[in-house]
Amino acid sequence: MKPYSILLVDDEEIIFRSVGRNLAREGYQVSTASSGEEALQKLKTFKYDLVITDVVMEGMDGIEVLKRTRELDPDILVMIHTGQGTMGTAIEALRLGACDFLLKPCTREDLIERVRKSLTKLEMKRQVTEASSNLQLAISQLKTGVCHEILSPLSAISDNTRLLLKNQPQDPPFQDTLGQIQKEIRRIELILGSLLRTSNQKPRSPRKLRINEELESTLTVVEPVYALDNIKILRHYSSGLPDLFFDADEFSQITYNLLHNAQQAMPEGGTLTVSTARVIRNNQDYVRLRFLDTGKGIPARNLDKIFHPYFSTKKPTEGAGMGLFTCQTLLQKYGGTIEIKSRENEGAEVLIDLPVTRETPS
Repeated sequence: MKPYSILLVDDEEIIFRSVGRNLAREGYQVSTASSGEEALQKLKTFKYDLVITDVVMEGMDGIEVLKRTRELDPDILVMIHTGQGTMGTAIEALRLGACDFLLKPCTREDLIERVRKSLTKLEMKRQVTEASSNLQLAISQLKTGVCHEILSPLSAISDNTRLLLKNQPQDPPFQDTLGQIQKEIRRIELILGSLLRTSNQKPRSPRKLRINEELESTLTVVEPVYALDNIKILRHYSSGLPDLFFDADEFSQITYNLLHNAQQAMPEGGTLTVSTARVIRNNQDYVRLRFLDTGKGIPARNLDKIFHPYFSTKKPTEGAGMGLFTCQTLLQKYGGTIEIKSRENEGAEVLIDLPVTRETPS
């Protein structure tokens, strides 16, 4: 098993040499940084498992290192190790996502034990993620089989409906009924097509994507069906966006999930606005995708649960609650983020930020 990698951040050389030596003896791969700024540069070029940082340092302090690390990669653990800690500092650090708060001076045994506990939690999280991925693979394979079984008889129903529309006399009630059947057939075909695309288990191959073109390709497919539900789609694409490395099928999976959620949030019709822009966050260049609907919104009590796997307020027949979890998982693989802002009965806004300079993930 590959040794865990730890980044020590402290402006006192004697501290990080002593701590680093103790951790290295336990088999950990240890790197050091003498400032918060140096730590961030290292974090941008190497994925560490754990960051142990002092709080009081010249320039960027440890709390800012914690914030910036969590923004760069939420999966990296951050432990605060300081000699000037207060209860307020500890509470603030834990609120911002620190995995532990350790006061100097501490014994070698205490340090090793706290690090071991934190990394054990990390390993458990990774095992849960792997199990979830395996479950998604099994579900995906099941979806593929079921979709193909449904598409064959559905095609026959569609052909016969068109034949009836063509050959039957112009009886308005009869024609209306056949038209409704056609509408539902198109809806089922769209759902099955989306399921088949997202169930494709071929090896992923990220390539340069033109985000505006990819979005437009997807919107062109769903727009006729959404129009039947009185949903109008507006576009606001920013010109001159850089190409992004992304797997086309995974990008399609993300957008279909978000569009489907917006459609279900507007059962009486409404407006969905899709826009793109280039933004800067913490000196990092991103392309932002924005999905804004006028639907029923999300109750405040559910906002902190919507990315949990299998969380859903829909009927069991309408979804398994994996859509947003899948979106977040795929985006994190590429260094992207997803944020949802909403109030009940006031629609929802989904913001996706994709980094421009991120290398293709392995």
